[in-house]
Order: sequence, then structure tokens, then C-alpha cells
Amino acid sequence: MSFLYSHPPGASQVGTTVTLARDRHRPKPLVSDLVLTCDFPDSERGAQTSADSARQNLVHQICMFHHLVPTSIIGCLDLQTHAMFKKFSHENINSKANVKSSSQRALKAKLVAQFPDMEPVVDQIIPKKAQLVHVKCQDRISLYTIDGKVMFFQHFDDELVPSLHLVHQFPQYFPSIKTDRGAIKFVLSGANIMCRGLTSKGAELPDEPMEKDQIVIVNAEGKEHALAVGKLTMSTKEIEEVNNGIGVELLHYLGDGLWSHHE
Repeated sequence: MSFLYSHPPGASQVGTTVTLARDRHRPKPLVSDLVLTCDFPDSERGAQTSADSARQNLVHQICMFHHLVPTSIIGCLDLQTHAMFKKFSHENINSKANVKSSSQRALKAKLVAQFPDMEPVVDQIIPKKAQLVHVKCQDRISLYTIDGKVMFFQHFDDELVPSLHLVHQFPQYFPSIKTDRGAIKFVLSGANIMCRGLTSKGAELPDEPMEKDQIVIVNAEGKEHALAVGKLTMSTKEIEEVNNGIGVELLHYLGDGLWSHHE
């Protein structure tokens, strides 16, 4: 069941089309089972705060028009896709070089500094006798591979980010968050995750606080394996308190170019 809105009451200045589609995983026609999709004109895309506010106002206008009560799943996703590997392919690779043993040790130390729980298994992830390869790509992206499989990646000199192949092997060693069931198909299309998708029923934030810019694994309600890897745009405390705007910037997700890539 879906509804198509063109310039709904009170929202013509911010949106052209709005679709409410019931989550197929749930049979009851509750508002919490509806997912909002908004297409905003280019003039609105420059101001994220303005767009977030406009999106929420639009939801309330629609719910009031239909005598419905909005709940937390509404507006939980930023549907513009920002993940860096959405269109990644072999054509994006510039060069490859073997990593020297000294540099390999430095990378291991950086991994452990970022993810302290990994220390007992870091030599399994990057064995001493294995040849780590540095793959330089466009847009200052670096991949680090072993036997053709991407283990982690990096943008310029930023933090190291684990690939989902690595995450699925060692899931317990990375900090994680869980989003609600309604967000799954949007995460798998590369959409950033809004705070409300992390605080609604079915979602879960860790008991131990995490700070802004922490690399996190994105799990989902009802799913055994991680769907994506992202970066917190604010602390988990702020996500709970502010409960507005983007909470996780998506970097890599199941089905993107990096997931499919193999040397």
C-alpha cells in the first residue's frame, strides 16, 4: 500500500513528491509501519538542518491530513546516498604496491589504537607472513588487501575502516549500533541513517557511550550479520538527546562496489 503526494498541504515549498509505503515485514497498517521517502529540489540539498526540519514538518502535515499519529520510524533516513563505494569499480583503481613490513606493523598499531578489542586477533587479521597490498584509488581512497580480498580502507590519512568481509569474520571486535527493521532497504541503497532510526523501537544504541566520528558497524533488527559500516556524526548521547538529523554517515554497505570487489 502506498500513497503519492504532489505538493501536499503546507509542504509545496520544500518537496515535490512524497511516498508513504508500508513496511512489508509488518501486517498491521500502523503509522510506525510506514516509511517516508522525500525528493527535495536541489535548492534544498545544501542545508541539511533545513531539509531535516522540512522533512519532519511534511510528515506531520500528512499525518494530520489523514488523522494519523506519527511515531519514531517516520523520517529516520536521509535518502540521499553518500556511501563512497556506491559506484566503485576496477576503473577507479590507480595503482597497487606491496606494503613494507615496517608500514604493515604501523597499520596494525593503528588498527589496535582505533579498535582496542582487536589486539588479541590482529595477527590473524594481518598475518606476519601475509603480503598486504596497498591499492590506491581515485578520490584519495586507499584499499588494503590480502590475497585479493579487501580487509580495510582509508580516505586520505583518516581512520582505517574495516570492510564488511572483515567485519563478518570478527564482528565482536568492532563497536556497533542497530537500526530498526524499516531502515534495512534504505541502508542497502546507501542512505545515511537519521537519529530517529537509531532511537525507535527495534533499534539499539550501546550502553557504553561512543563519541562523534567513531567508526561503527551497522546491524539491523532481525538480521544476523552487519549490513554496513559508517561513522557517527555525533556522540550516542547526542543522538538520544537531540534525536534529529543524521546520526550515522554511511561509508560501505552490502552490495556496493567494495563488497563486490576482488583483485
